[in-house]
Amino acid sequence: MAAAADLVGVLDTWVREGGSLHRALRPFARHSVRTPAEAAAICRALARLREKPSGLSLRSITRLFLQVRDKAAAGVLKKEGTPLLRLWVEDALAGGDDRGAMIVILRVLASYVQPENVACLIAAARSPALGDHYSWPSVLVRVVAAHPHRAELIEALRSPLPEGPWLRTGYVTLCNEAAKDGALDDHPYNSAAGLVHLEQMISTSHESEAEAHAIAALAFVEPAARKRLLGIASKHRRPEVQLEAARARVKDGDPAGMQTLLQACQDPKIHGLARKHLFELGHGDDIPKIPDNQEFDARSTLSAWLAHPNEFGRPPDSLEVIDTRKLHWPPTNDERTVTLLKYVYDDGPKRQTVGIGMVGSTTFSLVGEATAEMSAAELYGLHCAWELSDNGDARAPKKRSAQAGLAILRKHNAGL
Repeated sequence: MAAAADLVGVLDTWVREGGSLHRALRPFARHSVRTPAEAAAICRALARLREKPSGLSLRSITRLFLQVRDKAAAGVLKKEGTPLLRLWVEDALAGGDDRGAMIVILRVLASYVQPENVACLIAAARSPALGDHYSWPSVLVRVVAAHPHRAELIEALRSPLPEGPWLRTGYVTLCNEAAKDGALDDHPYNSAAGLVHLEQMISTSHESEAEAHAIAALAFVEPAARKRLLGIASKHRRPEVQLEAARARVKDGDPAGMQTLLQACQDPKIHGLARKHLFELGHGDDIPKIPDNQEFDARSTLSAWLAHPNEFGRPPDSLEVIDTRKLHWPPTNDERTVTLLKYVYDDGPKRQTVGIGMVGSTTFSLVGEATAEMSAAELYGLHCAWELSDNGDARAPKKRSAQAGLAILRKHNAGL
């Protein structure tokens, strides 16, 4: 990691000599700002950047505001840096700018508590130029319970409600958290316009995150509307949305919701998600016992991995075992059963994603590398090479490939 003095020197050199600030900051992508001197250097460079703006450079230096590990340094950035960042938002609102850079700036403004920052957030949310960006949920999630201007922000966006799908997702989540904290007596979506928005999110959204937050909001709307919208969610084409609705119905005292979750435990694609909901609801003891079944376990394991927010965020539409065998597995130096599975995400005629995953050791899918056209032996070889490298094993091939990994596997598995 680069030293603090290095960052100050690099920034001050750039201020004097110019060049690419984005390139100069590459070594500091994971750097933690720990001194007021670093913070002051960031502000000097930011002021210099105003003279000759660059979207990439602006993003690179603004991210440092979110990597502060010192209270005094944060104070310098708050006092001297955030006013400069607000100028860029004003420029964008007046005529457009790099939207990616603006969203990073808005994350900073949401994190640093100042009344002027909240005014900027409100203006940006109401702006056609900035009001519909996929990163809005990551902006509004920073307006936490302790934020003294959270209520002001919620009220400012209450009427009319945000229209952009991403901003809408962020806003309904913000409102849900405030309602859970007991800080919101009247949920903005408990209204005629709000119920229309929730129905749209539940019925037509292609993002399970949006649907889940819309369903969570139903806990704060009047009972008749909640029952009707939960009925719609229960018939959604995607099972994870159905399970989210079932979870809400259990909390509402509806036995049909519990039955849905118990039945879902029998489906390997959604078994893990159903178990998660039941545990969270305090019904872990009611989860039905699943007979030992290697294929079921493999499908359930990969499906849960694929559904993680860091991967696809939802279970696959289809999942099948294409090979399973017992091998001596070099990355773990033992004999174990490993399984390859083919999964499909079907989001329309031209939006189908097909991939191959492996379970039995480190559950993973080498998206873009492991393909259905490869033989099972090649796929195992590729995963072996990847896992050796991931473990920092000296046997890992210098260049990852199916053949390099297969050569290592064949040393331990005759006839592969």
